[in-house]
Amino acid sequence: MYNLEQDYGSFIGGAIKKRKIPKSEDEKKATREIFSVKGGLIHLVNALRDEIGLENFELEAENIQFDFVDGKYKLKDKGDEFTHLVSTINAGNLNETYTFLKKEEASPIDNLLYAKVAEVTLGFKKWGGIPLDAFGGLVPFKENRHVLGVLFLSTLFENRAPKDGALLTIFTGGIRRPKLAELNEKDMKSMIAREMKSMMGLNEFKPDLFEVNIYEKAIAQYGVDSEDRLKTIAKFEKEFNGFYLAGSMRNGVGIADRVKQGSDISKLIID
Repeated sequence: MYNLEQDYGSFIGGAIKKRKIPKSEDEKKATREIFSVKGGLIHLVNALRDEIGLENFELEAENIQFDFVDGKYKLKDKGDEFTHLVSTINAGNLNETYTFLKKEEASPIDNLLYAKVAEVTLGFKKWGGIPLDAFGGLVPFKENRHVLGVLFLSTLFENRAPKDGALLTIFTGGIRRPKLAELNEKDMKSMIAREMKSMMGLNEFKPDLFEVNIYEKAIAQYGVDSEDRLKTIAKFEKEFNGFYLAGSMRNGVGIADRVKQGSDISKLIID
């Protein structure tokens, strides 16, 4: 929406004008169809690992710091040097990681607000609720429920549950109710049970799988401060050649946004 307003003067007018622009061959291939990797996204990760070589990854790294010396990015304590540096870390960790950035200049990025979210995965060998013949559902705040939304993963993708079973993902917490993402497992299960019985038509809540993952900084919040943040990012990338600030601090917060962003940055580096 931001780009439409910037490029065409208004969101609605831009949407209309953009629809009339002839699509490239690549754009014609893009559809609204939902898809994933057969067998799960782990196969995509493994393919990248095998192509790049495991020796070129540094896993479970902590306390990493980079200097910018003589036009190159130098990894402190190791001495490794790089001509390009692509960062996807959270906005609040920039200064402690990249010592060449001035703290006061980085504040428009550093102040980016993130929503805290709990992701609850439910698996049922036999599903006893309403038909799951949809994408899932988002829950408006005015309904005064304790979940943000539900995804019907076993409907969206193949081989995610037994024939009569179901795999669901529930999200809770968010900007308005971050405390819900901090519930202990017992209270979380009790809360999810109430919501699932009410919303999903379950007479009893006995999932065969119940797993909770907490994301402290799950969703970047784009507000009135976004323009200053984007200007600061552009300034840093111009000042430090080969330095790219990526991730959800810009260009959207979804997986599709990350794929496009990664593709765009890789082309810049190749050029």
